[in-house]
Amino acid sequence: MLHIVHPYTFKAKGKTLMFGPIKEYRERDSKLSRLVKTALSYRYPVFVHERITGDISPLLEAASLKSDDLFAPLFSPRVKWIGTDEYGKPIHYSKPDDVSPEVWEHLLEKTVTHLQFVDLVGEPDEILVCGGEFSSCEGNFMDYIDGHFRKFDRRFYIPELSVVSSEDMHLKDETTADLKALGFNPVSYEEALGIVGPPAFSHSSQYNSQNQQ
Repeated sequence: MLHIVHPYTFKAKGKTLMFGPIKEYRERDSKLSRLVKTALSYRYPVFVHERITGDISPLLEAASLKSDDLFAPLFSPRVKWIGTDEYGKPIHYSKPDDVSPEVWEHLLEKTVTHLQFVDLVGEPDEILVCGGEFSSCEGNFMDYIDGHFRKFDRRFYIPELSVVSSEDMHLKDETTADLKALGFNPVSYEEALGIVGPPAFSHSSQYNSQNQQ
């Protein structure tokens, strides 16, 4: 299953949310578009994680994605959108002390809970993650997977499709090391296409050959 964590980060330049195509990110965004199309063509499950807050930010972030045709595959009816918290994870039922009852009620309506997430994904034996930001929400989600699901070998993420802001660039190496310790392995974009695409290619990458040794 492919999980795209908080894809609005693809539409951000610094702290600014951009509308319309972003020329300097076109190659990266085209790769994400093709990856999702390939996954859908081969019935590989795709989940998009929408960042849920107590304000209108999710509406603006979705509008930003819809303003760029490269992100149209994310809105296919065959893609499952789920709400996750600002840290990239499903929520539990207990309300944090610093969240008002009104905001918490709103979050429960829009955000997938841990139990709901378990019902959606079952007992996964393979997961492929991309999105952003790498050292926060995306990394947090992979940590969540490690902490709440049985161990399985096929845990991957795609560095080429993982958003790293200039502010978080200094955390990239540390996050990479942390993910390695969790059993998440980086794969190239081409390897990711093989994972979601034709079965004949899903085990043909150099990484997968090494992993089976």
